[in-house]
Amino acid sequence: ALDPLREARRVHEARQSLRTPEGVGVLLMLGRAHAAAGDYGLALGIHEEARRLSTAGRAATSEGAEAAACVGEAHARLEDFDAALEAFSDARRLREALGAMESMDGATLLMRIGDVKRAQGFGNRALEEYEEGVRLAGRLG
Repeated sequence: ALDPLREARRVHEARQSLRTPEGVGVLLMLGRAHAAAGDYGLALGIHEEARRLSTAGRAATSEGAEAAACVGEAHARLEDFDAALEAFSDARRLREALGAMESMDGATLLMRIGDVKRAQGFGNRALEEYEEGVRLAGRLG
């Protein structure tokens, strides 16, 4: 499953097109594949690269928001909760700038922010995020 993604990455690198939405998408898929295999450190590095490429000198993009959320997820899996919260908060900021919080992905992001705050020992703040996520999911049906 990783070999075709690695090859796609090599093709985008050779064409100098990793910074395009398609190239960033390949990086996000490759990072997710490594995360699914339990290699969160490698997934984190790939997702950080996708985040950097998708935000360098640009306005908010959906790829940047997705990459930030993936970075947050990898940090959370590695139990670096401060870095996870920072990345998830960046993903939220980008989604809000794009008008993309009103989605199930937005609701999931709020729940993940709640999970991280709970892990940090901020129960009341976590509850606020969970409630906001549940309200949003309820509005979406």
